[in-house]
Amino acid sequence: SIPSGQDSTQIVWAVGGGFTVDHTNIIYARWEDVPSIMDGSYQPKDDSEIGDLFSIVEGQLGPTRWKKDWEDFSPDAPPSWEDKVADEPLYHATIDTSSFQPGDQIAVFATAILDQNWKDQPDGPVAPSVLPMSHVVNARTNPEWRHESSGKVIQGRTRWYSIPLTLVIADETISPPSKAPSRASSMEPSTSLLPTHAPALPCIDSAKKLIYGNRARTCNWIERNQKDVGCSKPSVASHCPNTCGKCAEFRCTDSQRRFKVGKHKRRCGWVASNVEFRCAKRGVLSTCRETCGACA
Repeated sequence: SIPSGQDSTQIVWAVGGGFTVDHTNIIYARWEDVPSIMDGSYQPKDDSEIGDLFSIVEGQLGPTRWKKDWEDFSPDAPPSWEDKVADEPLYHATIDTSSFQPGDQIAVFATAILDQNWKDQPDGPVAPSVLPMSHVVNARTNPEWRHESSGKVIQGRTRWYSIPLTLVIADETISPPSKAPSRASSMEPSTSLLPTHAPALPCIDSAKKLIYGNRARTCNWIERNQKDVGCSKPSVASHCPNTCGKCAEFRCTDSQRRFKVGKHKRRCGWVASNVEFRCAKRGVLSTCRETCGACA
């Protein structure tokens, strides 16, 4: 948490999963203004999916720790954090927290665009002159790239979003304002993003479809068609606590229902057997909230 009256807060983050950072910045907003799809595991395809209520901090460029001789990178190489917490480039930004009120929960995301030069043809006589065809290049340089195979989807995009950091405005004042740094979760250009520290999420429904009457149903479907009957079942309420008005009981607990992961029906016990990998799957963080440490 940060004290009420603190005008600014420094955020420090690292970028992974690539070599050259073409652009990285911080976006932030009150959690209640954040689109529900941004649950910490989903990667928006483009800016239209994130809405227009985020405040945006000016971008930076630089290397990741995987770039050879990153310490000598120029221009605009980001400085290391003063206490040398990591042997990697760390990016710094200051966000304006003066307009937030006590009790507000602020979602902070780091974003990054990486390795855009991979799509360029080398200099000199190169044949044939065709666009890159590999998934690893198109996944980070071509938003129109989409490939499906065996139930898996590779969706291209240029910008990648971190697991969010939650800042809570505490009901207290300070004098003079401090500028204590907060380190956001490191981000990787991958849908298997692994958080260093899980964010504290507000009360949200699971983004996964629950198994209800032998059919896969969303929480929106429950609200429209079976709210009275469905929400009377604790297992359904645990999956859809916001829809069912059961936040006090189930905001920080695992869903008790089976839910769809690809073609399979799973429970949170399955997630618990490989937390780091499975909590990073799309929608699992909002489903197995206790197992994945969403309220830690």
